[in-house]
Amino acid sequence: MTDDVSNLCEPALIPDSFCTDLTRIERIGPCVRLTFTVPQGASFGSARTENHVIAKLVLPADALPRIARALLADAAEIPELQLAPCRCEH
Repeated sequence: MTDDVSNLCEPALIPDSFCTDLTRIERIGPCVRLTFTVPQGASFGSARTENHVIAKLVLPADALPRIARALLADAAEIPELQLAPCRCEH
């Protein structure tokens, strides 16, 4: 993770997705697909709870250790990131 957000650009609005579980990790060649879900109550007359897929992220497998370290780091060691203004040409 980088502290430098000066080159961060979000040319289109990317909505946040609320997820409670990482349900599946699939290997796709040199990448992995992470499937995130939230539990939902029974539907269509079923009594069982279902896991509804909310987001799927595909990323290089070799990025996982770096991402895991960033997620596991003590919150006090992670500086607050300030969103930089978009500098993209539209």
